Amino acid sequence: MNSTRAITIPTGRFNFNSQTEADCRFMFRFGKTDIPELARLLGFPDPFITKARYHATAIEVVCIMLIRLAWPHRLGSMVQTFGRSREALSALSNAAMLHVYERFGHLLDWDYQRLDSQWMQRCGDAIYMQGAPLKTCIGFIDGTRKHALKYQAVMSPDGIIVHLHGPEPGSRHDAYLLARSQLVSKLQDKLPVENTRYVIYGDPAYGINDVIASGIKGARLDVREAEFNRRMSAVRVSVEWGFGIVRNLWTFVDYRGGQKLWFHAVGVHYSVAVILTNVHTCMKEGNQVSSYFGMKPPTAEEYLRPQA
Repeated sequence: MNSTRAITIPTGRFNFNSQTEADCRFMFRFGKTDIPELARLLGFPDPFITKARYHATAIEVVCIMLIRLAWPHRLGSMVQTFGRSREALSALSNAAMLHVYERFGHLLDWDYQRLDSQWMQRCGDAIYMQGAPLKTCIGFIDGTRKHALKYQAVMSPDGIIVHLHGPEPGSRHDAYLLARSQLVSKLQDKLPVENTRYVIYGDPAYGINDVIASGIKGARLDVREAEFNRRMSAVRVSVEWGFGIVRNLWTFVDYRGGQKLWFHAVGVHYSVAVILTNVHTCMKEGNQVSSYFGMKPPTAEEYLRPQA
């Protein structure tokens, strides 16, 4: 069977106004009133024009990007929704993701403007109040593997992924990703605030340094050491919830067929999925992680700050 057979392109173009609230949340993951606001906050020009001269309104190109990430669609199945060729949909979705990545990718490399001393204190308090023995832990680091690729992320208790590094080959260990990300050197002078040194918590593979605290190793831990590990492990699971939220919202980045792209493009797609997950959390005023720690996320406007 020829899987590349011609697809009839409808004569009518996509009409956003005809979409219901339920349609928008199902197809695009955002509510109908949220999508125009998302287009504005992400800085999409209207019209949006690709290098190949494909034109779309700001709202339409955002919808194309969202539905591309939300579902493991072949482009052909999107033709009926948007009344555009596969070539146009591919060009528009890729250009839209690149626009978001270039404009807001810095938010995944520790946003020093927003993540200030007051934020750190709120994070430390929220995690401690949830039962952690550490009073100065502000987030959790872990890695996730997507098929043959691996990413490193830091989840904060307000439900926002504040750091993402990758992709790296899936065979690499967590310590390798940590070194490649240069996270320790980047935060070495940022986490000490007055007389308090804040830390990120990870499993023992990350070791212990000025930036990262980890579980206590050993086959024969005493009662206090075992209790420390147990209580920190209970709160550290939140970073796994974060990866799950990304996966549930944006099925395309977890779909093996969707990842058969050149290395940089895969990294852009996953980074954009994480940024959009964070914005989704902001617009919903929380997620599973923020509810667990009782710490509200920023507003979408506060989160989506262009680089200074």
